[in-house]
Amino acid sequence: MLSFSGYASESTDAGVYNFDLSDQEITALSNELCMVLARMPTASSNFVGAKEIEKRLLRYFKVDVTAPDYKLKIAQHWNYYSTSMICGATNGTYPTQHIYKRALAMNFHTPILDEYFFADEIAFPIDPNTIEIQGDGSYSTVLDYIDAMLSRPDASTTYNIGQVAGLGEIIVDFFGGKRVSEMSAQEIRTRTDGLVK
Repeated sequence: MLSFSGYASESTDAGVYNFDLSDQEITALSNELCMVLARMPTASSNFVGAKEIEKRLLRYFKVDVTAPDYKLKIAQHWNYYSTSMICGATNGTYPTQHIYKRALAMNFHTPILDEYFFADEIAFPIDPNTIEIQGDGSYSTVLDYIDAMLSRPDASTTYNIGQVAGLGEIIVDFFGGKRVSEMSAQEIRTRTDGLVK
């Protein structure tokens, strides 16, 4: 069974959300979301990555888009399953990495992260502090990844550093984003419980 950070609020109109995706469904959702990113560079102008991601989240999380708080419901489910939203390695181009990091690596931080996941901290309170265990056993969050991107010698020619830095500020100021070094030992243990090193 895949493990989760458990950082979602579990209250609903009916009392408790049912976080019941099977391991196969979690893997399928993760793969579909990563395929959305992979299609974006060659897709037609009618293909909007954020809309395609939301369509899949609505379907897998069984959330009704007509509900007034549908974004909140998506966020609660996303926060619960986020640790499992990992994109596999791609022929030496990208390593295995969390979908937030893949969107950054592909320069899709604006349409995917800034304009979707981190667009509204009230209606869509996404937890940015998913911890990923790196190949060397170290931990990192999306902010650690942003710091690493911006410290690269070729950062100014590879990324729009102003946009990436601005996204980092939004994640910190509005979503409570942290680097692993800013987390308590207890928070790290809670967020990595069950993850494989």
